[in-house]
Amino acid sequence: MKIKVLFIAVVMAVMAAQVSDCYAKTNKKTEITGQSMPVSDSDKIRIMAIVRTYLEERLKSPSTANYSGYGETSVRSVGDKYGVAGWVDSQNSFGAMLRMKYVIVLKKVGDRDFRIIEFAKAN
Repeated sequence: MKIKVLFIAVVMAVMAAQVSDCYAKTNKKTEITGQSMPVSDSDKIRIMAIVRTYLEERLKSPSTANYSGYGETSVRSVGDKYGVAGWVDSQNSFGAMLRMKYVIVLKKVGDRDFRIIEFAKAN
């Protein structure tokens, strides 16, 4: 259990660092500070659906996509921000299957809605 908690804390720290690094060249910077908290199952499912739709719109061949599963996708919250780390396998323009690891930051809007505020490839 301690290893799992430590792993999740490390994932959130890496997620925050990767998002900050990817957006260091712009004025966009989402600060994720504070203790990360677990996310309810219903919020995690809703967030994963939003992320999947977002990624499908950006893939060359979304019909070939295979996404990280519920247990493989990390979703943690800090305040009203939610960090998601996962992967998607899909074909590129040449038909080769490639894995893209990603980190996405969402913000909770209202009681049940989330809005993506930042995206970064974590490769």
